[in-house]
Formats: sequence, C-alpha cells, structure tokens
Amino acid sequence: FTGGLRQLLHWWLPFTLVTLSVPIPDVILNSIALPLQFTASKIGAALLQTRDIPIRLSGNVILMAGKMGQPPQQLFVAEACSGLRSLTALISLGVLLGALFLRTWPLRVMLIALTIPVAILINGVRIFITGFLVYFVSPEMGQGFMHTSEGMLMFGLSFLITGIITWAMSKGEDSYFSRNPA
Repeated sequence: FTGGLRQLLHWWLPFTLVTLSVPIPDVILNSIALPLQFTASKIGAALLQTRDIPIRLSGNVILMAGKMGQPPQQLFVAEACSGLRSLTALISLGVLLGALFLRTWPLRVMLIALTIPVAILINGVRIFITGFLVYFVSPEMGQGFMHTSEGMLMFGLSFLITGIITWAMSKGEDSYFSRNPA
C-alpha cells in the first residue's frame, strides 16, 4: 500500500491468484451452479441425440430409453457435475498462462474469457460420454471409479485445450510484434 497504485499494478498476478483461491460464497455459488448444470445438460443431451440415443431432457435430468429390454436410465447432472470447480481452476490457469506467455492485457483478458466456454463445452462432452457409456455399455459406467476417471481425463483435456489456445495467442502476438516493433 505504501508503493501506491504503480506498485499494485506490478503485483497484479499474486493478488489475482490469491483472490481466486478464496472460496466462492454459497449464495453466489448456488446462483452460478444451476445455470451451468442446465447448460451442461443441454449440451450433453444434444450430443446424445446426434448419436440417435432416445432421450428426454427435463431440467438437469436426462432420461434415456432402455436398450433391448433394459429399463430406462436416468442421468442426473448434480451440482458437482456443473463444471463450476473446473471453471474456477481453468480461470486460474488462464490467469497464470496469460501472465507467463502473453505480453498484452487484452489478450490476457481474452484468454481468461475463453476458459469459460472451454469449461462448459468440456463438461457437456463429459455428460455425453457418460450417457453414451451408460446406454451402450453398462449403467454402472455412470457411477464410481469410471465416472471419476472420466471427469479427471476431461479436466486434463480442458487444461490441454487452454494451453493450446495460449500457445496460438502467443504465436499470433509474436508475429504481430515482429512486424510492428515498438
């Protein structure tokens, strides 16, 4: 505080990362989680329909018709599956990657903004894969170890996608600065 605004601007990264590590209050968490659940459910249901799996979406519950004499299955997209935890981790990763590899703040902000659709789309794909495995392989594929492993793999994929976006933005930025030296 004694260094003033100029010193604060030099320390933006640690302050931002510490701020992002503070848990989100439950009131805000609940107001964000429900729309994310519905969005992920819609994406997962749409992808399941592209594979001709008979489904009916009711809020955050995907009802799948039984296959060959099997009973109908329900996929409940719980608050834990809303993608909010992966979203906060991806935003933190976007802040860190932007600080390390991008020179300009507009690209850093764009990278952080792009982490949001990445998290939402990957979560929708995760719901699709869960539904696909439940329908074609076994209902147990939507629970326990398989469900957790699938979530970790998709989370790793979202990290990889964020890294690729950062790399592409960095290359574009390098190209721009090599053509337009300051």
